[in-house]
Amino acid sequence: MMKVREVARRSGVLDHVVRYYTRIGLLKPSRSPRNRYKQYTDSDVSRLHFIRQAKSLGYTLAEIARIFKEASRGKSPCPHG
Repeated sequence: MMKVREVARRSGVLDHVVRYYTRIGLLKPSRSPRNRYKQYTDSDVSRLHFIRQAKSLGYTLAEIARIFKEASRGKSPCPHG
């Protein structure tokens, strides 16, 4: 489990970016039962890498959120043609 600073360092973003993505729901950390700090995992680091790559390809945060939503439902976010 990692705190904001560690997950930011591992994913190559700034602390405030992790906090913003958490606030808008792109990251969903658990809470420590002991101190209620947000706790991030390696999957959050992977998610941050995905977000950075998607943004570099021109996707908006809203589009990335839709991709995550569809994926969580077990659906492919890619159009079928």
